[in-house]
Order: sequence, then structure tokens, then C-alpha cells
Amino acid sequence: MPVSPSADFTAASAPNAAALKQLSTSGLVAAQNQFSLRLLQTAHTTETGNLALSPLSAALALTMTVQGASGTTQAAMQSALQLNGLESSTVLNASRTLRQRLAHLGEGVQVTLANGLFSKAGFAFAPAFLKTNSDYFGAQARSLDLSDPQAAAIVNAWVKEATAGKIDQLLQPSDLNALSLMVLLNAIYFKGTWSTAFDPKLTVTKPFAAPSGEQAVPFMVRQGEMGYLESAAVKGISLPYGKTGALRFYAFLPDQSVANWLQALTPEALHTLLDAFEERSLRLEMPRFKLETSADLKAPLTALGMGIAFDESRADFRAMLPQGPDAYLAKVRQKTFVEVNEQGTEAAAATAVVVATRSAVARPLQLALNRPFMFLIRDEATGSLLFTGIVSQP
Repeated sequence: MPVSPSADFTAASAPNAAALKQLSTSGLVAAQNQFSLRLLQTAHTTETGNLALSPLSAALALTMTVQGASGTTQAAMQSALQLNGLESSTVLNASRTLRQRLAHLGEGVQVTLANGLFSKAGFAFAPAFLKTNSDYFGAQARSLDLSDPQAAAIVNAWVKEATAGKIDQLLQPSDLNALSLMVLLNAIYFKGTWSTAFDPKLTVTKPFAAPSGEQAVPFMVRQGEMGYLESAAVKGISLPYGKTGALRFYAFLPDQSVANWLQALTPEALHTLLDAFEERSLRLEMPRFKLETSADLKAPLTALGMGIAFDESRADFRAMLPQGPDAYLAKVRQKTFVEVNEQGTEAAAATAVVVATRSAVARPLQLALNRPFMFLIRDEATGSLLFTGIVSQP
């Protein structure tokens, strides 16, 4: 039976001014933004392919997982997530405040966050690990037979509900098996209407210079005041959502190839660009688009320094399973959906972190011929015994 995510996080009242100030000075958002850029850079491996990611979804799922890591595995994961130098209590409190903040963005903007844990029955997961993820991430642990062929379907049903039906089939049945110990989940759903909508009557079909060749696509058209950036290397547009503009859409059009520009971009340079937008009067032509991508994040996360967590022989998750068995990250998978049209934007993402135990190595049978024994030599075709004997004293 599908398990609803609704109990995993019921947003409390909006955070007060003091909590928001602590969030702004905590360093968590800066760390997550650095992780976001580096994850995009490592995941964008081809000029021709579309790519949509939710770094926040990945960061939340992995930050939940970090609570169960120890030693060098914990250090490597924190480094990859750019959390070095931040106290654990700071990260946890700021994560909770950020989630509460995103749940209260005003009219015209909806953000829903859900976190969940599905754990294999019969294993002594550390109570402190489970309590931390419940208290700060709203992730309630549920028992599930992860070796059941229907386990992936149950996880996918949770994700589908949490993302308003936009993400399904996050996990394949083959992703879970008898060695799977836990699935840590984050799901994000976003729907925002433009503060000033595009008029559908003005949408026109025009050519788009794709790497694979020119394509005819529908372009939305708007004229008026909007955020604009122009530097030596890039131009940009910024559009607000909802009545308050609490969330904004940014697009960057570099003079060179987007891949080359992205690879050279630093977190500091991106911060400078985001601060440089000014309200200008202009005509904007922007294509309508819808992206759906599925990404295995093992390779990019390994490139960011988290490889030890995926190593069966070196990963250390004793803070999750203090009594064993030895565990490691078997998969980190994300699916993302983004649609931009004349009314606004709808987007969803889900990230699954699958924790497993290393393959069981069967102990070989042992037989020591260390006392008198009989032997024979037999013709297998006829059954004829050519030689027989007893060895009493070799």
C-alpha cells in the first residue's frame, strides 16, 4: 500500500525575524549555493544534452545521510557538500529554518518539501540518527522490506504524491535488493506564477540555434520593466514570481558556449552577477520549455570528493548502524521536472539515497583429509571402478 509523505513534514508557522537572521548568517545557504554550482558543473558533461537538477533536493537528502556517517566518510561528505567549518548544530537548525521559510513564500508561489526514510526491519539503526532526521528534517522512519519486488513501487508512490504527480519511477525494482538497508528521500515541488504574466497571444515560433542544428520553437514575448544584466561575457534576465517576488527566475546567455562559460564560473563570480541585475525596460523573447531528466549522481558526487561513501570497503556509517553491518552508498539518484510557460513555472525533483551493506561473501566449505580415507578412480561412462584404496598413512 502506498505510504503518504504528508506526515513527514508539516510546516510549522513561518520562521520569525530572529530565526531568519540566524539562517542568513549561518553559512548554510552559501555552502549549498557552492555545492549547487559545482554539482551542475560536474554533471554537465555534454554540449548537446538538456540537464535539470535540484541541488537543494540533493543537498537535503545527503545532509540527512551525513548524520549517519563517521570518520573520514563524514569528513568527505561534508567537504563535498561545502559544509566544512560549519558546526553540526548550525547546519541542522539552519536546515529546519530554511524548510520553514520555503513553505511560507506568499500568494502565487508554492513550495512543498518532504523528507522520508524507509528502513529495513531487523536492523538496529542508531536512535540518535533517526531522531535527528525526524526533528530537523521531518523525516519519519518507516519499516519496509526492501528486498520485496514491490518495495521500489512503494517508494515511487511516496515520491509521486510528494511531487504532485510530476515525478514517478525514481527507483527501478532492480535498485533495491536483499542488501539494501535504507532509502533516504527528499522531494521538492514548486509552482509559481509570474508577477507579470506573458500574453499567450504574443507567443511566436522562431528559430533556436541548438547544438544539433536550428530548431523552430515557441518564444514567449514580453516588454516592460524587468531585471537585466549585461557584462563583458554574459547577458541575463531576472523575473519575479508571485505577489511579493520572494522567488525569481534567472537566465544567463553567455557570449561563448554555455559549457565553457559554466566550467569557468566560480561561486564568487556567480554571486557578483546575481547582485548586478538592475531594473531595465526591454523586450524579452524566451522559449517555452519543458525538461525531464534522470541523473545518477554517483559520478559527479565522486568528482566532488565523496567517493569514499560509495566504497564498499572504506565507507563508514557507524553513526547510522553502530552494531553493523558495514554500510555504504549504493546509489544517489535524482529525477527532475521543469516546465516554463506564459503563466509561470512548475518544477519538481526527488532524490533517493540508497544505503546498502556490502555483498555477503560466502564462507567456503572446508574439508581436511587429515585422517584415514578411501579413494577410488572411476570410469564415469561405465561406472567401472578402476582403482580403489584406503589411505591410512600417507
